[in-house]
Amino acid sequence: MMVSRCGDLPFDLQLDHMKTGAAVHPLAMTFILQHLPRAKAFTIRESTSSLLYSASRVRAVEPALFSQGALPYLEKLALRLVSTAERDQVFTSDVCDLPNMLAPHLSSISLRNALVSFPSSNLIHLSIAFDNPTY
Repeated sequence: MMVSRCGDLPFDLQLDHMKTGAAVHPLAMTFILQHLPRAKAFTIRESTSSLLYSASRVRAVEPALFSQGALPYLEKLALRLVSTAERDQVFTSDVCDLPNMLAPHLSSISLRNALVSFPSSNLIHLSIAFDNPTY
């Protein structure tokens, strides 16, 4: 398996979902979620064209996902998602009530059409943008 080459070292996880009409394979998302605690950097990038078909969306990026377990190696988080009505409904005041993710080394966060609860103690870079803000 490709992860075995990393040994016990943290590694970068990146999902680029750019292909029109192709759904993200469930095994790919399972792999990412299984190995997220070992990630040093985690990036998801979606293109507008990948959302022409509803099955194409990266559905597993819920705000609570990052509050459920420790991410001891995570230094950089980048979620660049496409705004959809379904996804925008997730951004309610309840997101602010979620516990911060346990990521003591997190220093860079870039969120586009995504929102997570994060610790701010080590942040050097923070970028948050919404294509269709609801405020």
